[in-house]
Amino acid sequence: MVGSAASQDSSSVATARQAHALEVGRAFADIIRDDPVVRELWITIDTEEPGVHLWLITDPIGMDKIRDLYGLPVDRMYERFPAGDFFVQILNPSHTIGDVHRALRRDAEQIPLRTD
Repeated sequence: MVGSAASQDSSSVATARQAHALEVGRAFADIIRDDPVVRELWITIDTEEPGVHLWLITDPIGMDKIRDLYGLPVDRMYERFPAGDFFVQILNPSHTIGDVHRALRRDAEQIPLRTD
């Protein structure tokens, strides 16, 4: 393919990848939104595996709570997305120097947790 046909194909792929990332992000938001330690959810998209990165910002929490957040919520995500094309990263202020938002990539997009 050359010219505009190749450009349209890559644009279609990017649009599909973005739509899938939003679907994954919204599904995770539905799962974790009621957890009282959860503050924000952000997504980034890669062209390589795993594809969608879910960046979960929490209150300062201990290791037991971190394990809980990687447990059942992630299991539920695998039920919904069995290909496992996502990766959850917990940004815990207790394990970060400075503002946790500095750990986010510049292209991160916030996914609303609540519809207030």
